[in-house]
Amino acid sequence: MLRRIAVTGAAFLILAVAAWRLPPSIGAGNLGDTSYGEEGRALRYGLPAELNHLPLASVSAALLFEPGEAPGPRSGRMAAAWSVWVLTVALGGLLAGPWGAAAAGIVLSAAASEWTGFNLPQTGLSVLILSAAGLMVWRSHGPGLGRTILLALGLGACLLYRSSMSFFPPVLGLWVAMAAKAGPSQGRRPLRRAWLHGAVLCLAPYVLLIPWTWAQRAAGNGIVLFERGQARSNFAVGALGMPFCIEGEWRSFLPDPGPDGDRGERVWGWGLSEIGRHPGRTAAAVWTRIAFVIGLHPWLVALAGAAVWLGRRRPGVLETALLAACFVGVHVVMAVKDDYFRPLWPVLAALTAGGAVVPPCGTVPSCERLEGDEAGGRAPPAPSGNAWAAGGALWAAAPLLALALAAALVGYAQSALVRHALRVKTVFPEEVVAAALSRRSGDPWLWAKHGEARLDAGDTAGAAEAFSRATALRPGQPRWTLLRAWLKALSGSGRELDGMTFDPRDAGLDTRLDLHLLKAHAALRSGRRADMRRQLVLAVELQDRDFTRLTMAAKPVSEDVLSMMRPQAPEILNRLHANLGGLPASERLAMLEVLSELRPSHCGYLLQAAGAAAESGRRGRALAALSRAEARCGRVDDRRRVARTYHALKESRRALALCEAVARRRPERAGVWVECAETAAGAKESKAAQVALRRAEALSPSEEELRRIASVHRMLGAAGRAFELSGALARRNPDRAAPWVEFAAAGAAVGRRKEALEGLDRAEALHPAEDELALMAATYRALGEHGQAMRLYRGLMSRRPLAKEERHKVALTYQALGEHGLCLRGLEDLTRDHPREAQFWSDRGVCALLSGEKAAAMRHFGKALELDPWFLPAVWSRGSILAAEGRPEEASRLYDRALSRPTPERWAELRARIEAGRKALRSPGTP
Repeated sequence: MLRRIAVTGAAFLILAVAAWRLPPSIGAGNLGDTSYGEEGRALRYGLPAELNHLPLASVSAALLFEPGEAPGPRSGRMAAAWSVWVLTVALGGLLAGPWGAAAAGIVLSAAASEWTGFNLPQTGLSVLILSAAGLMVWRSHGPGLGRTILLALGLGACLLYRSSMSFFPPVLGLWVAMAAKAGPSQGRRPLRRAWLHGAVLCLAPYVLLIPWTWAQRAAGNGIVLFERGQARSNFAVGALGMPFCIEGEWRSFLPDPGPDGDRGERVWGWGLSEIGRHPGRTAAAVWTRIAFVIGLHPWLVALAGAAVWLGRRRPGVLETALLAACFVGVHVVMAVKDDYFRPLWPVLAALTAGGAVVPPCGTVPSCERLEGDEAGGRAPPAPSGNAWAAGGALWAAAPLLALALAAALVGYAQSALVRHALRVKTVFPEEVVAAALSRRSGDPWLWAKHGEARLDAGDTAGAAEAFSRATALRPGQPRWTLLRAWLKALSGSGRELDGMTFDPRDAGLDTRLDLHLLKAHAALRSGRRADMRRQLVLAVELQDRDFTRLTMAAKPVSEDVLSMMRPQAPEILNRLHANLGGLPASERLAMLEVLSELRPSHCGYLLQAAGAAAESGRRGRALAALSRAEARCGRVDDRRRVARTYHALKESRRALALCEAVARRRPERAGVWVECAETAAGAKESKAAQVALRRAEALSPSEEELRRIASVHRMLGAAGRAFELSGALARRNPDRAAPWVEFAAAGAAVGRRKEALEGLDRAEALHPAEDELALMAATYRALGEHGQAMRLYRGLMSRRPLAKEERHKVALTYQALGEHGLCLRGLEDLTRDHPREAQFWSDRGVCALLSGEKAAAMRHFGKALELDPWFLPAVWSRGSILAAEGRPEEASRLYDRALSRPTPERWAELRARIEAGRKALRSPGTP
């Protein structure tokens, strides 16, 4: 006992000296990825989240780090870094007792000093991997079912944090099962027990991923087991034989997926085909990566390898070596960066100590094995369990404590995922933010999210106040400070924005792009067009320079691959949408037109400019941009967007011609034919629409495409078929709002009132999206439920500006409710914003007439007929007033002119009424 105490005391003295000699940089933070904290806070407060990062990584970042600052406060960084050192020491102690612990601490301090700095997410992953490794070694000394379950939980926590350990549980489970041996007197019980433990280790860790996959599926992302899209870039670059990561437009490698496809989704099949076609290139890249890993700390790798051989009979050594090998193996099949291997060095340090150090007898059970006489054929004596119990419990305490903390975080993350899955369809995030602010008014992140919501709604004053509160609570956050300065510039105080600059070490590419784009917008608002252009030039140059970059500058990269990853338009377009999406489209249009001049080969600028022109009512500028895009843009998805914008501008023939050309290039895709059917239906080309529908239905359309097919059937008047299709979809997807909304709309069209109302009730309980809410409101209106329709419209109006068609429906709903004043106000706004629309003037006349303003009504009907002399609703309304006033000759002339040309099918009944009215005016006795 005294010897064990002396050995342990000496070991701790060595550790204290090693800790005292640690570099002063411990806890220093990197410029981390703030998206981890963003996702975690969104989950925490019940807001819509991207769900790109695994939940334990994002939620821990949200709970442990300051808002808007990925590395977190220095105290948190130091605690995380010290945890790595403590767990490494504990793993060495579990492998070889106090001397192993001391050696592990010394080797780690000498071999891999970068562990002392904080890195998001690698430091957290190091903590979890070391905890799981400690539990694995602890279990190897006493493999009971309880310890196996604890180890499975530790491995599950690793899987919930990062996919680096994704294949280790089945490998370890098979190892445990295959390593079991049964003695002649034991029967098969030990073998069955070993296979049970192996099955637990193989399967139980993945059970923790069930809430994650459920939340992803509820969000419409399909089956996602680990990070969503995080490894695609590495796999794509690696498939081309590049050993190291390159940041850039990696999707340019992939084949065109067609209008309805996502290039990123095709990376796995494309990458495997590239690997199959070039096995030699792939093998060379894998060897280069392995050599790179070894070269980072060659003497540590060599010592660890020797220690594994020397200590191969010691419990836990081979399992720890297996963990390290699996960790490296997962990474080297793709392009790598040096920080990916930070969690490896602590494991190798402990492995070096645990395998190579020969401890004094009695400190670990394996020392008796080292002294056993195996040469004469005698089996080594059993380990001394009592000797291990005292020391083993001490070293196991650290990984057990880490597991307990991780379990608490896992429970919190799982509950957040369940809440997210249940509320993922919510379309009112601002209400969630407001409710959270009422409880946590001192949270700067919530104030920033409130500011973003106000920006999306076009409320710059409310956004300015919110970002001022956020920056007051958490000064120094680059993006929040930039948005506050920009909003101040819009109100006339631009000095802070003009003098603002960002160092690349303090702000990422997005924030630096935002600086130039927001300066350009402020210059546009103040009429300084030259300054606007200069800032846009700087933004494009910044994107060209920094969007594609080598993550390891000293490593050679193929210039051919690098050129394929040059920046494209989407990055600046994404930033424009993120910052200016809620502001007038005319302002985006001016900036987009300059960008399209600066980079005429990038179709994205032209297409966005055309869309902004259409949205702001600049039809001529929209058509000019579309003509240029039609000549320049050859990709299928670009031409599809051109067709959509033509359709929005009522250029139905040109839209349909483009859509049919796209369909000829992609005849095997159901989504292309669905698009053609929608375009043809909008152009009143029912035969072409029917042909496209038949082609689409023959190509096994997806459920979403089937819903759109049902919608086209309803538009074409085949409401029965639409009702049948949407009903089947709603029954197959009872937890999705979209099929129920379409089912209700089709039910209203075929007179199935009860079913339509039931469908609307079901849809509303499932948190429909905004476009679905608009269709629900229109359906309520068609069913005569004007109060319900108005309730939904008011909700939409409070959250975003309505399109003109929706504003029109709102005005007519007010009219049906007898709110003629509100109806007139809405129609006045419409005729002011869209003075060339005969429909709005005619409806304004009807509303004025219902309000008792006959003279105003006659003026409005007259204006409608100036714009379109054959607009039959205005003809009938004005003619009826003229006939009632005893002016039959004027009414008859009005009717004659309107009936002198063919009438659209939708007005067939109205034409019959006009013809009857004209006949009555000409009959004898007419006043």
